Amino acid sequence: MTIMNTEVNPAPNVPAKISGESSGQAAPIKLTIDAKQAAKYIGISYWSILEMCKRGEIPYIPVGNRKLFRMESLIAWLAARETGGMRTI
Repeated sequence: MTIMNTEVNPAPNVPAKISGESSGQAAPIKLTIDAKQAAKYIGISYWSILEMCKRGEIPYIPVGNRKLFRMESLIAWLAARETGGMRTI
């Protein structure tokens, strides 16, 4: 008697993670975001972030006519501009 070893693969059009379900794997980390997402992330307008790019005030990656922002760079940029500190009583 021969037993075949077969793997069951999910259907090709079924998402691996359906709302509310966990596949047991960590969600992929998005390394870059576009200007609209970056503006929302740091709490400024889309036009403000474009002006900051033009003046060289914020790190970005030009890709064609788009500007991409590395999350790691945005977090470091924000941290470098953080002022103040915790008050002690």
